[in-house]
Amino acid sequence: SSDTGIASVTSSGKVTSKKPGKCTIYAYVGNSRLSCTVTVTKKKATVSSGSTQLIAHRGAYYQAPENTIPSFQLAARQGYKAIECDVRETKDGALVISHDASLLRSCGIDALISNLTLKQIRQYRIISGNGIGKYPNLKIPTLEEYLKVCNQYKCTPVIEIKSPMSEKGIKKLYNTISGSVK
Repeated sequence: SSDTGIASVTSSGKVTSKKPGKCTIYAYVGNSRLSCTVTVTKKKATVSSGSTQLIAHRGAYYQAPENTIPSFQLAARQGYKAIECDVRETKDGALVISHDASLLRSCGIDALISNLTLKQIRQYRIISGNGIGKYPNLKIPTLEEYLKVCNQYKCTPVIEIKSPMSEKGIKKLYNTISGSVK
């Protein structure tokens, strides 16, 4: 922070407002220094830099299991303008949202997504993650379901391809994204 009397920043990146005023918050990524202007009014900080945008990584993973529809919806409702997800291709060419190559951590099943069909994956429920007790019967979402949430809330989709895709998978990814942009 350029003025810790207005807003301070912890080593983990948490910004705490102290008193009304303006200051610059700096973030360091590799050799690059990023900054944004913060205006504190009545002890509430707001970002005023037009080029700064926060991205919800795997949705609001701190409140709902990561990469799930509830996680994406919560992030959108909290005001994130962009939501990131991880995409993988199934055995039958479907595109699903999962950070991990295996269903072990999320569903308790030691099986690779790339070796399963979408129908097989849909048989399993997500059993772990933050707030899982509030979200029974969660399934691994498809890319189409994720994009539907982004369109509904007018959020920018940020899609990370987690593993190599077949040529068919790449075409499907392109066509799905192209068809969903409104």
